[in-house]
Order: sequence, then structure tokens, then C-alpha cells
Amino acid sequence: MSECLALASPRFPLTIRARRPGDRIHLTVGTRKLKKLFLEARIPEPERRQVPLLVDGVGSVLWIPGVAEATPHADTSETKNVLHIGISDAKAV
Repeated sequence: MSECLALASPRFPLTIRARRPGDRIHLTVGTRKLKKLFLEARIPEPERRQVPLLVDGVGSVLWIPGVAEATPHADTSETKNVLHIGISDAKAV
């Protein structure tokens, strides 16, 4: 699975981490709590703890593989920073 993310103003370092209480993601429809997003996606509770999150240097969630991608905070026609990221199933490796 891979994704191209438009990063309006990247805040490094980018890291992969597990979900934390109160995590939110900025979508085109507004800000959503990850807990609610996972419920709507029907991801069972035990699996939610294993879903990796790509976060920026200030802790904003940028990408949830297979679930959602954050909306850039600037006009994407002006965005010059694009990150191509891929993830494979660690259990299959």
C-alpha cells in the first residue's frame, strides 16, 4: 500500500507511531477523532492498537494507511512538497 501526500508546509521529523488518546486528523469535512473514525471504518478495537499512524513533528496525524489521509492546510495547486510513502504488512515480511 502506498500514498502520495501533499505536504503544504512539512514539519519534520515525520514518525510512525501507534494511536494515542485524543488523536485527531484534519479531513475535508473537518477534524475527526481517530476513535470515531475507526468505529465508522468498523476496525475492531484490538486491531486499532496495531494501525500505524504517520505524524509530523508537532504530532499532527498525516496518514492512516487504508483508512484516511489528512487534508493539506494550503492550496494543493501551490504545494511543492509531495511525499511518496509505502507500507507493507510487517507480518508478511
